[in-house]
Amino acid sequence: MSDVSTGSTSTSRHGWLILLVANLTLGLTLWFFHCTDYSLAGTIPDLLFPPAVAVMGLVSIMAAKGAPTLAKKLVIGLSSLPSLVGGCLPLLVGMLLFVPPLTLGGMFMVHEIANEKLIQQAISPDGWRSAEVYFRGVGAYGAGSGRIFVRVKHRLFPFVERDVYYLPVTHVPRDTTNRLHWRDNETLHIAETGEEVEVGLLTFQVPQVFTIPFSVCGYLTQLESERRANLALATPVRAMPAYPAYVTHDVTRFDDWYDTAFRSFNIPDHTADEVAEWYQQALSQPPWYVVHVDRQVVQAAQSDLGNTEVSYCIQAKLDEGAGQERMYYLEVMWHSGNPVHVNIGTPLPITEICERHVNEE
Repeated sequence: MSDVSTGSTSTSRHGWLILLVANLTLGLTLWFFHCTDYSLAGTIPDLLFPPAVAVMGLVSIMAAKGAPTLAKKLVIGLSSLPSLVGGCLPLLVGMLLFVPPLTLGGMFMVHEIANEKLIQQAISPDGWRSAEVYFRGVGAYGAGSGRIFVRVKHRLFPFVERDVYYLPVTHVPRDTTNRLHWRDNETLHIAETGEEVEVGLLTFQVPQVFTIPFSVCGYLTQLESERRANLALATPVRAMPAYPAYVTHDVTRFDDWYDTAFRSFNIPDHTADEVAEWYQQALSQPPWYVVHVDRQVVQAAQSDLGNTEVSYCIQAKLDEGAGQERMYYLEVMWHSGNPVHVNIGTPLPITEICERHVNEE
């Protein structure tokens, strides 16, 4: 009976030791990949390795609950941290790339990865290393024809590779196969850019699980800054009296190309005539005055949309004082069965409804 108990204790002890070593090995290997230019060979294994390591860490944490002593629980828990943190961070970063307004970019990235293609393989003069060139097409949404990735493998370690070069924009057709060649056993020559890449043995880098969130935060901060600046430039369009009703799809912006502030919104449960009449009265009060009103009606038989269309163009000026006046163009549009749509532009109109009246006073 004593021998059985001793054997069980020995097996349990070896089990905790194996769990501890496996966790530390996987976790430290993953962090080695994060902090250097090494990775598992192939894009898909490289993407699947972090979550697999995280699962291993999670399993270890759960198994640690059955450890006979608090010390063993603590040791196993601490040994799981590199695996859990290193494996979960890439998942969180991946989720971050699909949060609006980054969603479309995240989808494009997945499409690029799924369609990655090996287009060239070059063996070093001594035959020990091979440089592989991968192409990712970007389609119409990016510059050039795609992106280029160069990865180097050693003959003795075929399951790992090094990411030694990245060209974010290539203008050479995707089927071009002479992208690079070895100058010597340590140097790659990139044909398109003329760059010389020293391969070396190891390059340390800041983990992308840190740089990507930092870049995303910077990008979102820039977007917010641009949005605030755009709203500030569009302030004049808000001077127009507000129609006393519930509005939807209210958008205000400034167009740099036309140097014009725009505002557009919908007014449900009203007609174009009601809205236009209210605005004519409101814009007839100082410091406003109406310059011109034009009403157009297109019957259903003549309309491209197959229903009656009513549109107004109301030109009005705002006396800003000190002899300064500002021109406003109000476009009121209605198609039967739809809410009234209103566009306000200053100093230029938004659509052709008022464009023909730009030079009229």
